[in-house]
Amino acid sequence: MQDIWVPLSLIILFLLLHILRPHLKQLRPIEGLAWFPLVSLLIALILIPAYGFRPEVLPLLLYSGVLAGISFRKYRRGDEKMPYYRGLVFLILPLVILIFCSWTALHFRPALEGSLSSQGVHTLRLEAGRDYHLRLYTDEDDPRPSRRPLLLLLPPAYGSPLVTDQLSMELRDRGFTVLSYTREPYGQSPRAWMHRQRAFRQGSQQPRANMRGRALEELRLGELSFLLPWLRSNPWFTQGPLFDQASRDEIFLAGFDAGASALILLESAEVPGIRIRGLVAVESYLWSLYREEAPPPLPTRTEEGWLSSLREGIGRVGLRMRRPTLAPREELPPLGLPVLFLVSDRVRENPDAPGPYQALLALHAAEGGILISPEGAGPFDFSDVPLRYPLISRLFPGQGSPTRELGPVLSAEIIAAFAASTLGRPSLNN
Repeated sequence: MQDIWVPLSLIILFLLLHILRPHLKQLRPIEGLAWFPLVSLLIALILIPAYGFRPEVLPLLLYSGVLAGISFRKYRRGDEKMPYYRGLVFLILPLVILIFCSWTALHFRPALEGSLSSQGVHTLRLEAGRDYHLRLYTDEDDPRPSRRPLLLLLPPAYGSPLVTDQLSMELRDRGFTVLSYTREPYGQSPRAWMHRQRAFRQGSQQPRANMRGRALEELRLGELSFLLPWLRSNPWFTQGPLFDQASRDEIFLAGFDAGASALILLESAEVPGIRIRGLVAVESYLWSLYREEAPPPLPTRTEEGWLSSLREGIGRVGLRMRRPTLAPREELPPLGLPVLFLVSDRVRENPDAPGPYQALLALHAAEGGILISPEGAGPFDFSDVPLRYPLISRLFPGQGSPTRELGPVLSAEIIAAFAASTLGRPSLNN
């Protein structure tokens, strides 16, 4: 992934030559420079299948498209020689935009390679409705791997398998055997992405967005209900890689967003043959724990006369047009196991006001559990996103200033400490 600077440098160079051409006498005769934005656009588009979705490249891609469109429009009009706008504004403004787009693309380059880890990783494909692609992270140098707790990691709703790969490696290095999976294709339609974004932004406030969030939680709940019995009965667990790489009596479940909510909503984690010791809910919004509040009663008529009747009629219409609001349910699910809630520090921002963490705070107040919100942590800072997609982490920051580097290392330390405390050990590696 570090070699992405090579195509980015070519894109920047081609756009720079195109912008400078009208202002440099030596470049004006070179008509081919007018098409360099199109070449830059094609290179930027090739980066998507080559390196995956790179949000930091989007400004450069869009700027290349705008300049390529201008060049194509002039070509269609038959004006092959581009008019030479030599004014200072036509030089400074395009250069400022190019500098901003270039800085964004280069400054927010990923710190990790784009490929998944392979050392000590076993893979398996299950066909059940839609395919499950399982990844088991084991420590090949551990002389007693069967004592290691097994951590089943449910994936986040956003992102690809890359966003939990480094986290799984860090958890493995701290004493876990980690079993993660992916199931749904991540090249989804823009409409599906918009629906998910609306669920994350408004799922605790608007009923329709809340329904989309509940659908995500039900999806993860179904996957969890399938995988837990599979752990007990599948040969991969009874005599394959899982048999001697993890303990059946020390199993932890962890999940992000909708997957974290599924852990809390699971009616029973009792599966014969395995013992679940604790749950880790990362950025859980618990959309299923909201109810629609009853609308206020319509006013009754108290005065006679047409003016009073008109005023009260307008008031009734206004009440009927009010959007329904949501609030956490009064009946909350009991927490039968030790639970770690790991959330952004935005949970501290006006906790009494409506927000995405209302249900989580209500559940924590009623049922307990451990709630940790590291200073400066945003909603995407508990996975590999800060290392693989730095721009997304910057666009969705926490409320305060981080006191240490956020990302998979900090998350793994917190989860490992929680598991060791639950099991009564000084650390999982002891």
